[in-house]
Amino acid sequence: MQLFTHVCPSPLSVFHETYDQSKLVQDFLMEVFQLLPACGVREAYISQFVRLLQRKSLALIKYVEAESSRLDHPLEPGLSRDIIKKLKRALSLEIEGDFKIILATAEKLQPGMFLHLLGDPAAQCRKVQEELEVL
Repeated sequence: MQLFTHVCPSPLSVFHETYDQSKLVQDFLMEVFQLLPACGVREAYISQFVRLLQRKSLALIKYVEAESSRLDHPLEPGLSRDIIKKLKRALSLEIEGDFKIILATAEKLQPGMFLHLLGDPAAQCRKVQEELEVL
């Protein structure tokens, strides 16, 4: 396991390495390479997988919208951990890698979904740094 040397990601860096496993992708890769490439079945299977990602992403968006409208402060970014756990269970996304893939797809479909669901990581980082400076 690699240790990270800094608390906050660089503000210029959008992508970062991740070591999360994804059963969704692992199963997809195992199945797609068992199909014959010549008859066009692979292409159809890949497009079916993309549709699956989009359907799960739409379900995530609708779930977040429903939970946000039910809360007292729907405009406040970042939902509680309990709501996120229920969301992961409801969509069968208990594995963190699978959740991140669906969240990234949902962000493409509805920009701002990441911030609404998890909050601003830069603001969270600043908050942790301020709390550590107090100590």
